[in-house]
Amino acid sequence: MLKLTLYKKSDFKAFKKYIAAAFHKKYILGDQRYFNWQYKNSLYLLKANSPDRSGEIVGHFGFRDLQYKIGKRTKKVRVLINLFVLEKFRAFGFGAMLIKKVLGKKNPCLVAGYRLPAMKAFKHYKENWQEGILNRYLAFPREIGWEESIKIKSLKVIQRPEEINRWWGRARQMFSATIERNYDYLAWRFLKNPFLRYQILGAKQNGKLGGILIWRQDGEGRYKMGRIVDFVADKKSAAPLLLAFLAELKKKRISLGEFLFSGDFYKKELKAAGFFNAVGTKFESYPVLLNPVSFKRHNINIAYTFGIDFENCYFTKAEGDQDRANPH
Repeated sequence: MLKLTLYKKSDFKAFKKYIAAAFHKKYILGDQRYFNWQYKNSLYLLKANSPDRSGEIVGHFGFRDLQYKIGKRTKKVRVLINLFVLEKFRAFGFGAMLIKKVLGKKNPCLVAGYRLPAMKAFKHYKENWQEGILNRYLAFPREIGWEESIKIKSLKVIQRPEEINRWWGRARQMFSATIERNYDYLAWRFLKNPFLRYQILGAKQNGKLGGILIWRQDGEGRYKMGRIVDFVADKKSAAPLLLAFLAELKKKRISLGEFLFSGDFYKKELKAAGFFNAVGTKFESYPVLLNPVSFKRHNINIAYTFGIDFENCYFTKAEGDQDRANPH
């Protein structure tokens, strides 16, 4: 028999043993620093309940409850992160127990970078899923000036939460549905990641923050690139931020830049800065997973239950756990 339980700190030793058996000893979820950062105890476990195997973990489904702007309201959305059940237990419906528990009935859900069999199961237990694939725009490094009144600065640490929250209060009005990029979210997602280091560019005009661009270097050798993980800016700040990003790539000798996003947001500014849609070009098959390099996936899909058309939602690569490090 198996039982379903919410993760407790005392479970980590057994969880690490389970992860090593399911994947390998150095798999990222077995690192407690990364585990604590990503899940914050938001994880359901399948445990053996027989006397000879009591407490042994045979499956898990992680998630993170995050705030999203949906229409005119802020709602809690359950972002799904990593479902797995040991193979010998899959035929008995135990995976379904995890899925039903985590999806719930009322709360909106979102998942990024999912596989089709998992999505089929999600749809069975929750209705009204909408799906889409993120645009993938690429660019080569270049150095072009921008309007002098826009000042671009590197924000190594976001030191003024009130400034970020005031900026986001203005910027969020541009979107029908998107994650709430307040200080608490940005600090958790980008500043407190235990392994990845992000570069944060901020644009100011007359002392007022107009936008931020968050990127990091990914891959190595011929597959090294600069990836924009998140980007929000007003009309005056968008192009200068993109040009500053490309100038940074040239300075660091990184040969390719990338931005994954949904809808038509910023397409005009991207094209003006020199970005192009990868679809239909020789770069269409360029791997999207670089750590390690995998040619099995060339895009990132997103599914959600917001009730708003995909083209009117603003999603980026920061949405799911695809921006995952493996420091080992």
